Amino acid sequence: MPNIVNVKSISQLHNLLGVKPPKHPAISFIHFDEMNISSEMDFDGASTDFYIISLKTSSGQLKYGRTYYDFEEGTLTFSAPNQVMYPSHLVSDILDDKGWSLIFHPDILFGTELGSKINTYNFFSYDVNEALHISDDENND
Repeated sequence: MPNIVNVKSISQLHNLLGVKPPKHPAISFIHFDEMNISSEMDFDGASTDFYIISLKTSSGQLKYGRTYYDFEEGTLTFSAPNQVMYPSHLVSDILDDKGWSLIFHPDILFGTELGSKINTYNFFSYDVNEALHISDDENND
């Protein structure tokens, strides 16, 4: 049976990724080049209690969901609370990559229109094995 770790706080995620503590407990922004991730992880996978939106801007191959994607310019990935990510998502796919992640706890959406609609956005679901690719022009806009 796989050992799945649940990351309950953004501070815990910062520690796991080897970056300085977040400035706010419910929202954070991390550049990939700031991460100091150990390539030796003592768990099979991790889930979080928050949303993560990441933009990978370097070219190459990315594993998202159950599928590998090739891209030349950039890829947006989305994960919702309780989705399982495997070490390849956290380590080998991003150690040498450029990009960033926006991390936010669902509580910051409480009482907002986005909070009532976020579950309708299919790109936050592992059931959709599709990453969103963006061109350099789209990234610059």
